[in-house]
Amino acid sequence: MEDKKKYFRIGFVGAGTHANNMLYPSLTFLDDFEVERVAVCDLSEEKARKVASNFGVAHVYTNHQEMFAKEKLDGVVVCINAKGHPPVVRDALQADLDVFCEKPTSITVEESEELAELSRKTGRFVMVDHQKRRATAYQKALEIVKSPSFGKVTMVEAKMHGHIYDNLFNCMMEWQIHNIDIVRAFAGDVKEIVARMCRLADNRASIAILLTFENGAVATLNWGSEAGGKGRFCERIEVVGSNDEAVIVENVRHVIHYKEDESKEWAPNWVPILKNQTTVIDGYVGNLREFMNCVLERRQPVPNIEDEVRALRVIYAIAEQLGIPAEWTITIGDR
Repeated sequence: MEDKKKYFRIGFVGAGTHANNMLYPSLTFLDDFEVERVAVCDLSEEKARKVASNFGVAHVYTNHQEMFAKEKLDGVVVCINAKGHPPVVRDALQADLDVFCEKPTSITVEESEELAELSRKTGRFVMVDHQKRRATAYQKALEIVKSPSFGKVTMVEAKMHGHIYDNLFNCMMEWQIHNIDIVRAFAGDVKEIVARMCRLADNRASIAILLTFENGAVATLNWGSEAGGKGRFCERIEVVGSNDEAVIVENVRHVIHYKEDESKEWAPNWVPILKNQTTVIDGYVGNLREFMNCVLERRQPVPNIEDEVRALRVIYAIAEQLGIPAEWTITIGDR
C-alpha cells in the first residue's frame, strides 16, 4: 500500500525568469506531496496569468496583500528581487504565513535582521532558497563530513567563478553568496575575514578570502569573473577532516571521498528519471520539500533567515575590506 501523500496549499509571489525556470517546475517532482497550487501574484497580470496557465495555478492576483487576505495558504513562495523581498515577506509574516524566499532576502543586513526579528515575534518561518544545501552532491558530501570517522572539519578550500554582473557587489550578492552559505553548512559560523582583490574593471575581479570559523577551522575562498565562466569548471569545494579524510565536490555534480589509502567517487548516471532531473540535482526540489515538511511539522527550516543574516554580514565585511561599494543595480522583476 502506497504511503499517503502530504497535502500542502501554496501561494506564489513572483512570476519572473528564475521562478519559471526553477521553482514552478520543481513542484512536479514533489512526489511525496499533493500540492494545491492556490494562487500566484505578480505586478504584471500577464505574467501571472501565463504562470497560472503553464503550471496549473488556480487564482491570479496583482496585489500580494489581497492574495494573503483572501486565500487559505499553508505557505508562500516569494521570488522577486532582493529590493522587493522585505516588504512582501514582512506582509506574509504579519498575515500569519510561513515563507520560502529566494536569496538574497534583502539588499542590506539590517532589513534581513528586521525580518528575522519579525519571524521570531510571529512564530512563522522564513526559509531562504540557498538550494546548494540540498543539491545531491552536497548532500552526499555533508553526509560524509558528519560521519564520526571524518572527525572535525579543519579546512575548506572553495572557488566560485562565473557570472559577470553590472558591478562586483551584485555578483557577490547574487552569485557568490551561495559559496558563503554552503561553506557555512560545512564549517559553521565565521569569526574572522581577510580579503584581497585583483581588480580588472568595475565588474571584473579575482578575489581571495581567508576565513576563520568559531570552531577553529579555516577556509580559503577564490572568487572571480574569470577562469571557468558558468560552465564545467566554475565551482569546487574541498573539505578536510581531522581523521585523514577529505571530500571534494566538483561543480555540484561530482563527489570524491578520499582517505589515506582509498577513494570513492560519485556522479549522476543521467538516466532521465526523477532523481536525475536538474531541479533535483541542483537542490530546488529538496529545498521546497524541506520547507513544506518544516511547516507541517513546525520545526525550523535550514537555511533560514538567521542563516541569511550571517551570510549577508560576511558579504558586507568582504565588500568593505575590498572597497567595493554596496550598490545594487538589478531592476525589480529581473528574477
